[in-house]
Amino acid sequence: MAALSRELQRAPGTRRGIILDGSHELDYICWLLGRPTEVTCRAEHLSSLDVDVEDSAWIYLTFPERRRAELHLDFVQRAYTRTCKVVGETGTALWDFNVQEVRWFSAEESSSEKLSAKPEGWKSIPYVFEANDMYVAEMVHFLESLGSGTGPMVDLEQSRDVIRVVEAAKKSSEEGRPQSLNWTSEATAGPVVAIIQARMGSSRLPGKSLAEIEKRPMLWHVIQRVKRARMVDRVVVATSTAPADDAIENMCQENGRPVLSGQRKRRAGSFLPCCARGKAGESGAHHGRLPVDRSGGDRPGGAALRARRS
Repeated sequence: MAALSRELQRAPGTRRGIILDGSHELDYICWLLGRPTEVTCRAEHLSSLDVDVEDSAWIYLTFPERRRAELHLDFVQRAYTRTCKVVGETGTALWDFNVQEVRWFSAEESSSEKLSAKPEGWKSIPYVFEANDMYVAEMVHFLESLGSGTGPMVDLEQSRDVIRVVEAAKKSSEEGRPQSLNWTSEATAGPVVAIIQARMGSSRLPGKSLAEIEKRPMLWHVIQRVKRARMVDRVVVATSTAPADDAIENMCQENGRPVLSGQRKRRAGSFLPCCARGKAGESGAHHGRLPVDRSGGDRPGGAALRARRS
């Protein structure tokens, strides 16, 4: 890793440094917690690597609603290390790239048969993973996006947001003080959550939410379009507890999209839990043909995330 990074940094016009080189970690932190409101960073060149950029960085990110993240990046260590730890009041989750399992501790005991007990209350889900599968899947998705015209799951707007965080981290290190980030034209109490209401029981076109367009469910296309909104931090799908709508929940879970179910005849029964799930300061709900603005919802406690890549 260190040898590869040294050659990359020597290439003309690169000057990337570890913060930009390790921006994938910033990307998924923002995917989990939303956009940060403040970035504090210390970046240094500590090794004997023949590069004129930072090779180590410590970044602290502040998010709304008492959510925090700390990130360490370096290309000094010879052994490849990549971990992510999420800490909350009721549990802890831990992922290690070199150990093919996700471990977590929950204050509430789970009775799921899929979980295997670990010492001291820890549980885990093992998985089989080949690193090359990521790159193959990425290329397949890229080609499908070009062929169908549906656009990528991560677009230029999201990439731009991550670059803003990278630039704020570099500036914080240079000036020795935190950098504030303003993502909206007006202050909000929390992230902006877009809520998409979907159900299978349409009287005019039953099952329309999952009707395929270009080999993708209609709901998938709606999600991708909403994600392109510049002022939206998170997208949550709201559906009902009706058995017919289980297919919508399964589709969202397969695509890594948050979904909550509520009472079928009460839209607020779906919207308010979504606001709480997304820790929303503002929310926009889309159901059928008319967009409706709503705000509020409970404010759950904070969470902390620690990521590391070397």
